[in-house]
Amino acid sequence: MRYLYALLLSSFASLALAQSGTTETVQTLANNQNQVWYSLKDGVKNANNLADWDLGFQISGYQASVLFNNLTGNKLMVYPKGTKADWQAIDTNGMHSWKSLSNSDTSWLFGAFNRNMDLSNELDLGWGSYNMTNHQVQGDSIYIIKTADNTVYKLIIESLANSTYTFKYALLDGSNEKTGILKKGDFTGKNFGYYNLSAQSEVDLEPASNEWDLLFTKYMTQIPTGPSSFMDYPVVGVLANAGTHAYKIYPVETESYTDYSPAQGYSPINAIGYDWKKFDMNTMQYVIRDSLVYLVKTQSNEIWKVVFKSYGGATTGDITFEKNLLYSTGIENTHSNLLQIFPNPLAGQPLSIISQFAENGVLSIYNTNGQLQKTIRINAGFSQQQIDLGNLPKGMYMLHMQSANEHITKTLLVK
Repeated sequence: MRYLYALLLSSFASLALAQSGTTETVQTLANNQNQVWYSLKDGVKNANNLADWDLGFQISGYQASVLFNNLTGNKLMVYPKGTKADWQAIDTNGMHSWKSLSNSDTSWLFGAFNRNMDLSNELDLGWGSYNMTNHQVQGDSIYIIKTADNTVYKLIIESLANSTYTFKYALLDGSNEKTGILKKGDFTGKNFGYYNLSAQSEVDLEPASNEWDLLFTKYMTQIPTGPSSFMDYPVVGVLANAGTHAYKIYPVETESYTDYSPAQGYSPINAIGYDWKKFDMNTMQYVIRDSLVYLVKTQSNEIWKVVFKSYGGATTGDITFEKNLLYSTGIENTHSNLLQIFPNPLAGQPLSIISQFAENGVLSIYNTNGQLQKTIRINAGFSQQQIDLGNLPKGMYMLHMQSANEHITKTLLVK
């Protein structure tokens, strides 16, 4: 019995976090000048000043997404009066009415330079077109950059060829023209490689794509300005890595919530976003919304509960939250095939149990609080039976098989 108790404590070690949790504070610093890449398992992986980069080029995948940093006062517009053939003669009359471009806050696949793409043309990537013959992207658009100090530049991304982005930029009159390159091979294993225009150099900012889950940052989102009109507006929040998905659960009791079954399917990268907080005009402080839980399913299929606790605003930029590991495939003894259960997850149907043990044993089912829910006798030799568990509330359960010489633990999700 003492062995079983110790085993259950070990098996439920990660689940116990759902009750106690770990409190973390991510520091984006005053005026939210830093962006922070964060792993729920390992903590902060990297942090950098937002002003360190201007352009971000997609490394993995084939969409050739190109990001633009408009969070330091810079503005990006596509030149509406011509193509790259007009590089020498740019007419900026009426520029104040040109639409500014921002990165998508729902997908990493649509950077600001891709936002003017023709969606009816699958070969059009916005800044250029994909050539199916040589598998290169050839630039066809001129972009205008207006900086925070009102300096105006023109820029063309000329090509993506042989895993290298090539681009050029200059002042409007053509002076101070420079050519930049960014090689995908310099950023192997990462989502994006970055470039600083003033330093004329690549900038290595991101951790490897399999090392982080969430990005704490300032970003642009669209807010309504009328019944059918929107404007880009800077907010501070959390974006998810590609392959990481988040799900909003509301309203719930945040302390006791442990159900991870809603963590299924696709979600946009801004599923956590910024509206877990709101500004109180009476106290002039940010307050955290009540009864709100986020489930985060990582690339390694761990499921975490995240509950925000406080936000320091632009004064400190501190974002404090509690994280709890609700599910990990590492909990289960997958090395043994002596005990098989299916279907898993279980959704209303009987549970099938197939076993092959040398001796008789007992299968015990426990909830996440370690409370025994049911015991099932398992006979020696090959055994197959179906058990009705319709009375169990939805959630995760630990199944522990014990015989004289075998101790096997498996997890079961009831939906």
